[in-house]
Amino acid sequence: MADADPLDIASTPSRADILEACDCADQKLNEISEKFDFLLSLSPTNTPEAMQCWFDNGCEGDPDFHYRELDFDPAEIRRELHAIELSGLHEPLIEGLLLEKRHELDLQLTLLENRCSKDFLLASEQLYGAVSDELYDAAKAILHKVKRSKRDRQVVGAVELLEHAQLIIARYQHHDADFQPELEIRDDVTGLLVSYPKLYIDADARVSKRRVDPLLSHELSIHMVTGFNGDCQDFSIFETGLAGYEEIQEGLGVFAEWAVGGLYASRLRLIAGRVIAVRAMLSGADFTECYRELRMKCGMGQRTSFKLAARVYRSGGLAKDAIYLRGFFRIMQYLSEGGDLSPYWMGKIAPVHVPVVEKLSDAGYLKPPRLIPEFLSRPDAKARIDDYVADPSPDKWLSPEPTPESAAS
Repeated sequence: MADADPLDIASTPSRADILEACDCADQKLNEISEKFDFLLSLSPTNTPEAMQCWFDNGCEGDPDFHYRELDFDPAEIRRELHAIELSGLHEPLIEGLLLEKRHELDLQLTLLENRCSKDFLLASEQLYGAVSDELYDAAKAILHKVKRSKRDRQVVGAVELLEHAQLIIARYQHHDADFQPELEIRDDVTGLLVSYPKLYIDADARVSKRRVDPLLSHELSIHMVTGFNGDCQDFSIFETGLAGYEEIQEGLGVFAEWAVGGLYASRLRLIAGRVIAVRAMLSGADFTECYRELRMKCGMGQRTSFKLAARVYRSGGLAKDAIYLRGFFRIMQYLSEGGDLSPYWMGKIAPVHVPVVEKLSDAGYLKPPRLIPEFLSRPDAKARIDDYVADPSPDKWLSPEPTPESAAS
């Protein structure tokens, strides 16, 4: 047997060298992603004012939305993005994840470059996908079968939301003191928005009291916890999110709402309405036509229809809102087939990445999650999930409306 060529041995990188090269490329990608806040940059800063003005003017035409000035040059960031060397990392699994993420960041920069232009919509559909006939029909069926419920007159505002969020955070900090989300009430966001490690709360927020726990279970126990667990990995890509992670993240968020018993009729109808709105937008409907479809055909309220259309038509047409129902369907299907959610707590990943994550974990590249969503340990949530797994049925998705006694407790 011939002796091994010493030059070949010398050129074979060690595990430490591979890790260093992967970590260097990962950090450069992370530095790029931190140079812009994607969703914040695409969201209007004046939704309440634009809504009132639109109503005052007879609900015609496009609302006058205002957006933040970009304090960065997307083209310059793109040049930096493609200057990152990702070939020859000698770890094909990690190299593949980083290449996918670079492509996704490139698409996001394209969207930012084309805000409020006709080219925005095309890139948006490429990033988030179209609305299939199956998903559209399912959304219509939900709106037909699930009837509107009475409005809950007990509402809380931004301060109460922040205080409730602090209580949930304290439960997590009992298990891990390093969990330190930043909470901020702002007047330039709509609803709640997580951009790890920050939770932005709309200063004008008015949330049904019964929706507070489901809403924060979605935002904190899914988005913030997976962001934290990803941040604790050696590769920051698990905190910023692997390519295509958003659909299953939002699906897990809706799953969290359901698991705590808070996927009420109004919420299930809302995420179904988002699918209808995205389909209308992608089919060429303008803002007013979409608003009227939501009002007249879907039975949505006036303000709800406007806010839903505003989310979908922001910056020129964002197809993201269809992923909530699509992602929820995928999670419930996954559970019905005996799927294990454990890999999803390690960071922000997509279903296609589960086998990759398991291999990287077995190889010692990934750590176990430091936090698990706290609602999974609640007896009522565990019973609800176990019952669904034993006998899956879409009829179990809708949470029963609380009785006056339970709502007041």
